Amino acid sequence: MIEKQGIDINDSFIFGNISEKVTRGEYKQEVDIATDLTNVIRYYAGESGLVFIIKEYDAQQETNVIRQKTKTNAYEQMHIIRLWDDGKKHITVQDIFEKYSGQYVVEGVRFNSDNPNVFNVFQGFKYEKLEQVDESKIDMFINYLTYGTIAGGNKEVFEYFFNWIAFIAQIAGQNPRTAIILQGLQRIGKNRFIDAISEMFSLYCQPNISTIEKFTETFNSVVENIMFAVLNEMMNYNESKKGTAQAMKTIITDRTIRINENNQPE
Repeated sequence: MIEKQGIDINDSFIFGNISEKVTRGEYKQEVDIATDLTNVIRYYAGESGLVFIIKEYDAQQETNVIRQKTKTNAYEQMHIIRLWDDGKKHITVQDIFEKYSGQYVVEGVRFNSDNPNVFNVFQGFKYEKLEQVDESKIDMFINYLTYGTIAGGNKEVFEYFFNWIAFIAQIAGQNPRTAIILQGLQRIGKNRFIDAISEMFSLYCQPNISTIEKFTETFNSVVENIMFAVLNEMMNYNESKKGTAQAMKTIITDRTIRINENNQPE
């Protein structure tokens, strides 16, 4: 009998570990493989076909990630992992998946949803909320860097910064529909401020989007499952990019963003 598990982004087990366990000969029964698959894969009916959700490791970000893939790509990953020969053919992970496919189906995927039949991308933050805070450890960041430098000693701006960040953290998946622009001399601490906020949202953050086009182009997976994104060096903006700026305005102010991945399901 399958012991159905949830996909936990913080758990170290990923799809690739199934192949490793096969190589080591750790699987004795097909239900063990089917159970492990419940840790790493889901699928749902999209507009143009089945869409698969697979938990993998991203070496560039050095963290586990949730990726959406076409049926072709997902089946290719499963088919390549051979298990045993039943006398008629080589049984693969794909065969196990198809036999127990009802264990992996969901109605859809959202960044944050209360529907138990919808896959929920948001699974909490990297850091837990403290019951007690040692103010001395954050005094330099709060009072000197944020208030004194980033907010320029302006209490209203200072409070706006933290209310804006609090909104993102407290209402996961809701777009604040505004963006903050930091403009000033080099080496005054802008990156230090951004790095600290990015680390707080690290599982759902893009801390360095280098060009505005990555933010606004048709294939915009750079902002998929992202709560906090940093677009660097807006000084590169010029008159020829007014159309791109209008697209960015739409992304900032719309309540939802439609993600289109290159060669991936829309």
